[in-house]
Amino acid sequence: MRRHATVASAAQRAGARPREGPRARRMWQRPAMVATGLTLATAAVAAAYAPLPPLPPLPPLSPPPQTLPLSPPPPALLPAPRGHAVGHAVGHAVGHAVGHAVGHAVGHAVAAEAPLRQRAARARGRGRTAPAAPADSFAVVGTARSGERLGHLLKRMDVTAPGLKLALARARHAEVWRALRAGDEVHAQVDHGGRLLRLSLDRQEAGAHAGVSWRILRTGSARYRFERVPSKSHVDIEARAGRLRRGSVFTALEAAGVPPTVAAQLPRAFGDTFDLRRLPAADARFHVVFETTAHRGRRTGAGRLLVAAVETHGRRRIAIRCDAPAAAAAVATGRDTARYCDANGRLLGRRFLAAPVKVGRVSSRFGWRLDPRRGTRRHHDGTDFAAPAGSPIHATATGRVTFVGTQNGYGRTVIVDHGGGIQTVYAHLRDTVSGLRAGARLDQGTVLGYVGRSGVATGNHVHYEVREHGRAVPPSRVAARGADVLDARRMAAFRRSSRPWLARAGLLAVADTPRKARS
Repeated sequence: MRRHATVASAAQRAGARPREGPRARRMWQRPAMVATGLTLATAAVAAAYAPLPPLPPLPPLSPPPQTLPLSPPPPALLPAPRGHAVGHAVGHAVGHAVGHAVGHAVGHAVAAEAPLRQRAARARGRGRTAPAAPADSFAVVGTARSGERLGHLLKRMDVTAPGLKLALARARHAEVWRALRAGDEVHAQVDHGGRLLRLSLDRQEAGAHAGVSWRILRTGSARYRFERVPSKSHVDIEARAGRLRRGSVFTALEAAGVPPTVAAQLPRAFGDTFDLRRLPAADARFHVVFETTAHRGRRTGAGRLLVAAVETHGRRRIAIRCDAPAAAAAVATGRDTARYCDANGRLLGRRFLAAPVKVGRVSSRFGWRLDPRRGTRRHHDGTDFAAPAGSPIHATATGRVTFVGTQNGYGRTVIVDHGGGIQTVYAHLRDTVSGLRAGARLDQGTVLGYVGRSGVATGNHVHYEVREHGRAVPPSRVAARGADVLDARRMAAFRRSSRPWLARAGLLAVADTPRKARS
């Protein structure tokens, strides 16, 4: 008895199970089967949970599964067939409960996450390069006024663009946005909050059939990309007619559908031969023919004024464009130097401008004077116009440059030959325009340099001198002369180009009438 107790104690310390009845002895002699079952169950549960993300705590199961004892089986075990059935039932119940709980929790997590994903997608659409979906964006169109800046135009359009002013000051391909012209149509795409997504402006440039699309794309909360994309534009000719009344000339032109950019060209077309602001009290009729450009079926702007006619008291005054076709590029850049003729091919306006600067005063006239530096009486061969430093200096008549450089006390000087033995001299310049060289052709009004005080000068001014056959003459002598008439070659080209314009306005009879009958 003592020996058996010692053996039993040693077996218990070693982890062995004490001996039991015959039926229990046969069951516990199969440890491999039990270990294999537990391993397979553990692997199945691990495989079910492995691909899933961390889940919230499982909700209470309904009905709750029956709690199974995990303690060792009692001494009296069931027979083998009945134990197998119970094990199968327990496994089925556990698998069903676990699957139901996992599916229920995953469904709740996905449903809760869906609104967050939708809000994140909308936020990405508002703050990234690509514009929002068409349902979330709107198109706004604004027309620039004379002298209006882009920021003020966007404010009138109720469009907000944080950081655009700073980006505009630093950007390349943005010169058109810094100098909007009256009548420019700006197309904006904004989101539902009025924030700018895209801005575009189409203009005609460099000829009659080429244009350019200027674009601003928002690439961040306060970041923008500026683009300049060449495009082909369709050019058409339109005609308008209506009545003018003194004091409301441009209002009447606008009411008749004449674009502001075309209306602004009318005063220059007639020059000093006819002043639109001094119309008689009676009504006057007008006819206007001009170019328009369209891009992708949408009108993008107006170009050159081709024909302008005004009838007052039975008298008709007409101005027809008679310069070279290449001058169309000057309209797009705002440096139009067009010339207009009457029906006989005579240039309208003066042959020579009275002054080479638009802002300034006469500080010294042509003739004898007291020299301001030497204090002696000397002859002054030109007329001095005092103006702020850097003011543009314009060619007073069409001609060809014969000299660009420095001449003794004249400082930086430009000399232009106008034919017929007449030359004009522009002296004391601060600088000349880039690329100006001898042999270049200048139209009347073209900028050739800037006011300065180079050479012998007491202040900022331009010395304007007129020479006839090498001798200095008063500038007023040539300024009072009549305008030129087109030569035979240019007259033929003028006739060919003007006929379709006059026909469009119903004025073709003017071109076909003999010259003596029109005088």
